[in-house]
Amino acid sequence: MIKKSPRVLLLVDWPPKNGSLLLDSFHKHGLNCDILGADFPESKWTPLNKVISHWPRCFYVSMKAFSRRNDYDYVIAWQQTMGMFLGMFKLITCRHCPKIFIAVATIVERENIIMEMLRRWFIAASWKNVNQIGFVSNAYLKKIQVQFKIPDTQAVLL
Repeated sequence: MIKKSPRVLLLVDWPPKNGSLLLDSFHKHGLNCDILGADFPESKWTPLNKVISHWPRCFYVSMKAFSRRNDYDYVIAWQQTMGMFLGMFKLITCRHCPKIFIAVATIVERENIIMEMLRRWFIAASWKNVNQIGFVSNAYLKKIQVQFKIPDTQAVLL
């Protein structure tokens, strides 16, 4: 009996180059992985460009990925904004597939208190429907678990 590899959709800001640690790991473990990206270059990374250009692109890519949810077993958001949009789509539609994993979850706190409160509400609501969230450091994992009330089963140390 041949074991079928799960189908994985990887959401990225820009297409990873050959030698990408994540892609190499997927291929090494025999995962069938497709890539869907926003094609947002690092050189344009400013706060204004994020709101005007990057977030709408992330929304579009997340919506496209969610519309193809039955084609994949897992969707991995290498970028947290896309993962949050996917979580919100799952919340709004009450759908349980696909399984969503956010590989990078770093939150930079903003100085504007009202915007920060709205952002935290959005993160907390969307992360309730994300299956797992990966963190780079144990201290950051614990901080975010407390701040957003994330259960131990949902938070993963990368």
